Amino acid sequence: MYPFRNFWSADGDIREVLFALPSRERADALLLAFFEHVDPLYPIISQNIFRSRFEEFWTLPANERGDFNTTWVALQFIVFASGHLYVHDPTAGDFTSISETYLSCCYRALCLGSFLSEWSLGTIQVLILICNYFVTNNRTADCWTFSGILQKVVYGLELHRPPAAGTSVSEKHLRCALWQAFMLQDVSLSYFLELVPASCHHTIDVSLLDVSEHGENNLDSRLREMLSSERGDIDIAFLCSKTDIAYQRAVWQFSKFMQTNICLPSALGRPIAKDAAHKAGLLSDLQSIQDNLDPPFNMTDFGGQRGRLWRQAIMITSHYNFAFSMVHLAHNPATEVVADWRAALRSSHKVMSAFFSLVNYDRQYLTMWTPINTRAYTQTV
Repeated sequence: MYPFRNFWSADGDIREVLFALPSRERADALLLAFFEHVDPLYPIISQNIFRSRFEEFWTLPANERGDFNTTWVALQFIVFASGHLYVHDPTAGDFTSISETYLSCCYRALCLGSFLSEWSLGTIQVLILICNYFVTNNRTADCWTFSGILQKVVYGLELHRPPAAGTSVSEKHLRCALWQAFMLQDVSLSYFLELVPASCHHTIDVSLLDVSEHGENNLDSRLREMLSSERGDIDIAFLCSKTDIAYQRAVWQFSKFMQTNICLPSALGRPIAKDAAHKAGLLSDLQSIQDNLDPPFNMTDFGGQRGRLWRQAIMITSHYNFAFSMVHLAHNPATEVVADWRAALRSSHKVMSAFFSLVNYDRQYLTMWTPINTRAYTQTV
């Protein structure tokens, strides 16, 4: 089944897409909802640069907006579609119809920009957010199908390799952030569908995501790049957010562990634990990764927290304790490895506790976040 609503004329251009734009007041609300709820978990967009382009776009007369970059128009519409999932609209008869219309506009804008042959990092930003939209709406099959396109573009632009030496600081950071987001989506889908991960082949390393003043993303490099930029397309806050980068590094390491130790053997019909010593080693490795996460995600108590960091902490808690549950449940009759149900339940209980903390704060998360936050408990039961 085609995953997008199709109500476009054969010869329609970008102006046909722009006809579906919300009011400016509504657009501001959708933008705010996106950066509050979605961006913390997928920090792949420079908020300051996006808002600058957003203002530039909305100050144009309606008849001139059609000349705007189509990939950016697509990005704006997927931001609207994602944000609408978190905005209550009592006037809407069918709540999902509006967000689905924005999603269709997003994909139409991509097609008008020939995204299958003219690749860019902006294209990948849009594709990742489309896949996240599908997952949020429990459309896993649509996400898997569409992620095939994303995979080709990601590898085509060589995000799986370390950035070239002459690449700007901003582009290096964005490439690493996009690869991390792609790898997370890939291992999540691979696990659910029991398929081989598509992000196994890479030489890029988590160490490239760094805010250390001794690394390439240092103050001097950032200032030189900012001063040489004609459009001012350098967002220091985006490059230097220590909590966002710590979150991305934590998710990257989780994805790498899941990819190698859970998803790949499961997809190939092999046991996760070869023997008791191997299982103990996996648990030790995972515990070591979690214990050595960058601050503040090396803490376990986020009581009283709210906002961006709190959402990121809940996601990290969910991911890592899910991985612990899967290793605890690993069994191998051939080598007498048995599942540790009690330990698996303890790990899944931590996931559920974090989930209920989120739901108690905002009930709208109940529908959208239930599958990913209850998977550990479901597997254990």
